[in-house]
Amino acid sequence: MFNFNPEKIRKDFACLSKDQKKAPIYFDNACMTLKPNAVTEAIISYYNDHPSCHNRAAHEFGEVTTKKVHQAREQIDKYINCRPGESIVFTKNTTESINMIANMIDFKKGDVVLTTDLEHNSNMLPWQFLNIKKSVTFVQMPIAPDTEEFDLQEFQNILSKGKVKLVSIFHTSNITGIQLPIKEITKLAHENGAMVLLDAAQAIPHHQVDVQELDIDFMAFSLHKAYGPTGMGVMYAKEQYLNSWVPFFVGGEGITDTTYDSCTLSQAPEKFEVGLQNYAGIIGSGAAIKWLSKINLKKAHAHLIKLNEQLSEGLSSFDGLKLIGPSQAKNRSGIVNFSTGNRNPAEVCLMLSKMEKIMTRSGVHCGHSWFHKYDLMPTLRVSLAFYNTEAEVEIFLRKMRDLIK
Repeated sequence: MFNFNPEKIRKDFACLSKDQKKAPIYFDNACMTLKPNAVTEAIISYYNDHPSCHNRAAHEFGEVTTKKVHQAREQIDKYINCRPGESIVFTKNTTESINMIANMIDFKKGDVVLTTDLEHNSNMLPWQFLNIKKSVTFVQMPIAPDTEEFDLQEFQNILSKGKVKLVSIFHTSNITGIQLPIKEITKLAHENGAMVLLDAAQAIPHHQVDVQELDIDFMAFSLHKAYGPTGMGVMYAKEQYLNSWVPFFVGGEGITDTTYDSCTLSQAPEKFEVGLQNYAGIIGSGAAIKWLSKINLKKAHAHLIKLNEQLSEGLSSFDGLKLIGPSQAKNRSGIVNFSTGNRNPAEVCLMLSKMEKIMTRSGVHCGHSWFHKYDLMPTLRVSLAFYNTEAEVEIFLRKMRDLIK
């Protein structure tokens, strides 16, 4: 039986547990989720109780910070099910993670990087720049606005042409909400000699992404989309790559010794985390994943789909509004993205915020190339999280009805 209580979850968030009339309706979760109290408390505790470096400082503050950073790393390793000996690398965000991977893989002239044409700019621009710098061929498989499911046969056809060194794809689209069959994609890629990089930025908050089950080679995601702090990301790579790669960034903490003409690199993952790190952010990230681990993701995702269905049905009755993405709400995860007819979506977005404290997102959602290709105008996007409710959706639909009139 379906049993999920968003009201209970809302109590964990300071800005949502206010008086109901003052609480915002936050529908911009694909950009950034709100932070539970456990995360902010962990960050504040670092600054108040043990503001120090980890590893470098052999005093009490340093010992506590080192322990908590280690625990945060273990928490995330466990959450994505790293293999024994593997561990994630902390970065600033998904963008930095993908750029690091792009610059540490040994690409040669003529190698092919295959993506979809629906990728976020962060999973398109690194390959565009590699095309310029190293003559790496950048190929995009089309996913049209009305695509219902990924075409595995067409994917196989592209792979069979050869020279695809890396497949770099999203798990869940931030624009249409479509989810790709990652396990099948990875299997086909590996059978054709290609590595796989997964942009899991939109997936980590809603799905159990198991790196062993999916057998992906690399993964990137941000904590600010997974109830964690801003300025924190994760780069995952199989152990063989972490051990063999020369770091893209070099400096303190990434080495154990230096002379004027040589250095001894630290072991992975530390050799990739050079310079003084965002220790408060790392500890807050661990707290976010610990909090997320307590959520029944299957029930929580079913709640998101129920809200998506409610939104989709309500919006379908409005003249001039058109949803983009799969026709069925269950295939759009927590994303409801639509054109606003003859109303400027930026204007609608602003009015929703000013009049009713409803926070949405307007624009092309970091997918400029895709919007240009399919001749689409900017849209209004509602993106949902576990703390959103049916009552909030009803208020949104009512206010949209007023604006359309």
